[in-house]
Amino acid sequence: MKQTTLKTACGILFIVFFLTNCSSNSADENPEFTLVIRHNVTGDRITFSQISLPGYVFDVSSKQQSFALDEGMPEGVNNIRVSLTYNCSVNNRTITSDVTVNFFEDKRTVIEINRIVTCVPEFIILYE
Repeated sequence: MKQTTLKTACGILFIVFFLTNCSSNSADENPEFTLVIRHNVTGDRITFSQISLPGYVFDVSSKQQSFALDEGMPEGVNNIRVSLTYNCSVNNRTITSDVTVNFFEDKRTVIEINRIVTCVPEFIILYE
């Protein structure tokens, strides 16, 4: 009877250990990253319409917006090209500009715009 109880206890411990490891590994495989666009320039010279990066395409609906990158990062987290599409009121043009960013599990990646010359925004990359 002691052997049956010992086998049952060992079996339960094994199952608990296995389930604990499986659940923590799946969370580590797809950490969630955040991308933020922060357009601080007054006026409507440029209006962002879309942000795209490997595995993601987002529509932009406001001057300050956050995007959850919760489906993994297919090309890694370093030197990732982000394409920003915007409309410029000068000559009514649609323009796409690229920036290169990194992503960190414990920080948000922020693309900030504080200045625009004609139709060219100055992008500042921050990690907060």
